[in-house]
Amino acid sequence: MSRFALPFLFLGSLTGCPKTEAPAGPTAEEVRAQRLAQRALALPYSGPEQVAGLPGALLFRANRGRTIFDGSGQLSFPPEVRRVWIDVGAHELESPLAALLSRPDLGVIAIEPLWEKWATWPNVPNLITIPFAIYSKEGSMTFHVNAYQATSSLLPSAADSRFDVATRTVEERPVTVIRLDRIMSRIPTGTCIEFLKTDVQGVDLQVLQSAGAEIKRVKVIRTEVSIRPMYEKQGESMSTREEFETYLAELGFHELGVSGDRPVDGKIAFVNLDFGREDWECAVPRAAESIRQEVNESIGGHERALAAARPLAESSTATSAKSSTAAR
Repeated sequence: MSRFALPFLFLGSLTGCPKTEAPAGPTAEEVRAQRLAQRALALPYSGPEQVAGLPGALLFRANRGRTIFDGSGQLSFPPEVRRVWIDVGAHELESPLAALLSRPDLGVIAIEPLWEKWATWPNVPNLITIPFAIYSKEGSMTFHVNAYQATSSLLPSAADSRFDVATRTVEERPVTVIRLDRIMSRIPTGTCIEFLKTDVQGVDLQVLQSAGAEIKRVKVIRTEVSIRPMYEKQGESMSTREEFETYLAELGFHELGVSGDRPVDGKIAFVNLDFGREDWECAVPRAAESIRQEVNESIGGHERALAAARPLAESSTATSAKSSTAAR
C-alpha cells in the first residue's frame, strides 16, 4: 500500500538489501496502535448483528461508537460536508489526512481491514471508517498480513527473495469482504465524489469493478498497477496497465498521467495511474487537475498532519478538527 512520492522509498531501499531478521520487539508506535485497537474493539455493542448489510459491531467499534448511517440508510456526514474522497487501502491515511483535518467541507470514507491501522486514525466526524476489505465478490477471505504492513494483501506473497524483507507474511486473518458499490450507493446523491484511490496490492482492478455503475459518480481515480510479481497471480488479479485503461475507458474515464512509481532493484515495481471523467454530476464541479493538486498537497502535508491527528485518535468522543491549524 503505497502512496505518492516519499512513501515509495521503502521499496527503493530494498535494492541490493539482504534479508533482515525481524525486530526483537514491537516499536513504540506498534504498542500504541495495539492499545488503541484493544480499546476500540472492547467498546460494548448492543445493536443489530447487521447494519446496512455489514457486521454492525465491528462497524460501530471502528467508528469509536459513532453511528455512520442516518435513518434512511445513507452515510451520515456533518452538514458542512459537500464533497467526499474514498480511500481504499487507506493504511495511515497518507492521501487524505491533511485535507481531512483542515477542510470541513470534505468527508473521507477510509477503507482498511487492519485494525492496528484504523485504530490510530483521528476520531473526527467527517471521517467514516469501513473496517473491511473490498473485492469483486462478497463473503470472507484470507488477508495476508506482511512484515511491512503496507504490503499486506488479499493475495499471497510471491516466493521472491528480492521482496521478502517487505512481503514476508507473518499472519493470516479472516476478513469480511464487500463490494465497493455497497458503500458508494449509500453516499447521498447530493454529495460530490471527487476522488477515489485504490492501493490494495494486486487486486485494484477488481476493487474498481466492484463499484459497478457507481464509479461514474467519481471525478478522479488514482489506482495502483503492479508491474512486477510481488504477489501470486490468482484468476484476474495482478491486472496489466492495459486492462485498467481499457476498463476505465469504457466507463468514460481517460488517463491523466502517472502520479508516482516505486522501483525495486532498479526496475519499476508499481505505478499509480490517475484517470478522470468529464461527464460528472456535481453541484459545484471542479476540474480534475484542481482535485489532483489538492490530493498531492494533502500527501505532502501528511507527516505534519500525523502530529495533529495523534490526540484526536486518543479521544473517545468525535472531535471536529476544522479549527486545527497544525495540518494546514
